Amino acid sequence: MTLNKQTKTLHLFGGGPLVKICEQIAYENDWNVILRTGKRFVKSLSDIDSRTKLLVGDNLMNLIMEADQPKSGDIGLSISAPWIFKRNHIDKFNGQLFNIHNQPLPIFKGAGGSSWRILMNHFHGGSCIHFLTEGIDDGEIVEKVEFKFPSNCIYPEDFDNVALSYSSNLIKRWLSNVVSNPSYIIKKLPKYKSSDSEYWPRINSEIHGWINWDWSISDINLFCNAFSFPHHGAQTKVRGIKVFIKKVSIQINNEKFHPFQNGLIYNITNNILHVAHKGGTLFIEEHELEDSKVKLRLGDRFFTESSILDNAMKTRIQYYPDGTIFKN
Repeated sequence: MTLNKQTKTLHLFGGGPLVKICEQIAYENDWNVILRTGKRFVKSLSDIDSRTKLLVGDNLMNLIMEADQPKSGDIGLSISAPWIFKRNHIDKFNGQLFNIHNQPLPIFKGAGGSSWRILMNHFHGGSCIHFLTEGIDDGEIVEKVEFKFPSNCIYPEDFDNVALSYSSNLIKRWLSNVVSNPSYIIKKLPKYKSSDSEYWPRINSEIHGWINWDWSISDINLFCNAFSFPHHGAQTKVRGIKVFIKKVSIQINNEKFHPFQNGLIYNITNNILHVAHKGGTLFIEEHELEDSKVKLRLGDRFFTESSILDNAMKTRIQYYPDGTIFKN
């Protein structure tokens, strides 16, 4: 596809459902669109507009140089981009490169927002568009929305769906103003205090999603929710076999069980496992064993070895643009 060099271009980086919204706004206003993305996004981009120039690769500068260079009036927008932008990338856009972050900055900088939110039992939501800088989610904010999550949000997909609806409306409003009005002035909102900032790193369920049965029963409940839908579930072991726990509820009774009974299955009713804990009972309503031939029995104990828990606490991960993990 050959782009019209006289027409302004929206340069998108990343992927996800907001891409379609950005495409629509751009084409309604006779802009070109270039989408630069990593391999891990390709499967989710099967329905992009045929007019969009799609570039896939690992090296960000190569992708920038591969298509028409950003020119005066163009806009760059990162949507969950799989790269860390450096100064030489940012300078290509002459100050017109932005990022959308589906969290209420300055808190919840970084990734894994919904899982961290559930662990913290935090229901204040937000979405922001900010200048993209070399700092993580650190640029000045130009547009934002804040809201409260409904009390019936339990799992990451619940929070993500609500946040997406607000982010969609935010990007529609802001981007429509930017591309439709040549005289539109992008204003910076008041800068927040650095002391109010919170950063939380990426989480990987295979590495970090292991249950510590010494936690309080309320903390175990939140942990199971945080690693559940759309994820595989929080993990532990029974008879040495990995178990994914996806749906739980609790009954708090601090006087019934001794800590030595933590993790023991003491009853099974209607396929719901009643698991003892010093704080009460954990009802496991949905679970999946790695070995489907194994059947759980009364008296089986869920347990996670300390070496696995230590590894979860000490391991920090990042993702390469193709989706593979590297640890640091």
